[in-house]
Amino acid sequence: EFTYTHTFNSLGLRDKEPVIDTSIVTIIGLGDSFTEGVGSPQDSTWLKLLEDNLKRLDPNKKIQTINGGSNGSDPIAEYLLLERQLISYNPKIVVVCINNSDISDVIVRGGKERFTNGIVKYSDGPWWEFFYSYSYIFRSIIHSFFNLNYLLLTDKQNEIENKRAIENLKKSIVTDYKNLAKKYSFKLVVVLHPMQYELEQNKFVLDDLFSVLKKDTSILTINLYNEYS
Repeated sequence: EFTYTHTFNSLGLRDKEPVIDTSIVTIIGLGDSFTEGVGSPQDSTWLKLLEDNLKRLDPNKKIQTINGGSNGSDPIAEYLLLERQLISYNPKIVVVCINNSDISDVIVRGGKERFTNGIVKYSDGPWWEFFYSYSYIFRSIIHSFFNLNYLLLTDKQNEIENKRAIENLKKSIVTDYKNLAKKYSFKLVVVLHPMQYELEQNKFVLDDLFSVLKKDTSILTINLYNEYS
């Protein structure tokens, strides 16, 4: 129905080559496919629309946005991207976008402990995952008879792992991101946005995370649930 082009810079990000210039207000956006803009033209990602709007409001101000979005990424991995590659661009504002898919990502991959000694090690799957990956019949049996969801968890396990993942996300924001913001003097903004099924079910999974983060006045936390509704 449509086509779109992705071009990447030397950082491996879907954006033009950023510049280091203290006279420019640099805004970095971190997130997954929603931020990278999968399915949209390069000049129509939310970061580029933000940049255009800000320049229209103040034509005399030099502004650049850096799109740090990466399809399938999560905030814990994005922190390392910010710390190791993007912080040298002297951002004034860093926007971290979080949605419910990030919870699933952290459940599957684990928290900060997955990055140790320069090696990435994700959480281990069940011993029978090999058979699951090759046989649709095996998958049908697993889901039908053991009532496992797409993450191969029971409802009870899923509830426990969801809480653990949200705790990991909260810890990453209020500890790692916040400390980095203080060290490099940038404003930290966290944006929480819902998925379509959350709107249909009238339940925002990230409400608890929002309740915690909004109490910290050093972080600007924006809940987009009502706007999406």
